[in-house]
Amino acid sequence: MRQPGPFQLEAAIQSAHCQRLYTGTVPWHSIVQLYRQLLAVAPTLGARVAHAAALGESGGAAAALQALDAVAANSDVDAYAPYWAARAHWLAAVNGPAAIDCYRRAETLHRGEAQRHYLRQKIEALQNQLKINREQN
Repeated sequence: MRQPGPFQLEAAIQSAHCQRLYTGTVPWHSIVQLYRQLLAVAPTLGARVAHAAALGESGGAAAALQALDAVAANSDVDAYAPYWAARAHWLAAVNGPAAIDCYRRAETLHRGEAQRHYLRQKIEALQNQLKINREQN
């Protein structure tokens, strides 16, 4: 049909991620553009959160958090664990205590033990870092 649909765009995004195997880097700006195209044809909550994460990788925590704020304003994210995990990840760069709260929320929402274990590790690491920072100040 001469225009990509959601499956082709998702495949292109995955292919771009695979570039790390060959080049050692991920083309985040390209991934952001692919997510913009995906959002035009399939604006799912998952795609919006992933787009925000890609924005963060290409433009920093402020860009990711701004995009995540827009997602929350236009979607029901209360029970969507990937939103809270992404928010925690980017908050960790600017506001550790708030990140811990988001990691905890994501942990309670995830069903898989492996995901919950990973999130608990992130919480512990961030708590340790905050403790070290307090001791140094």
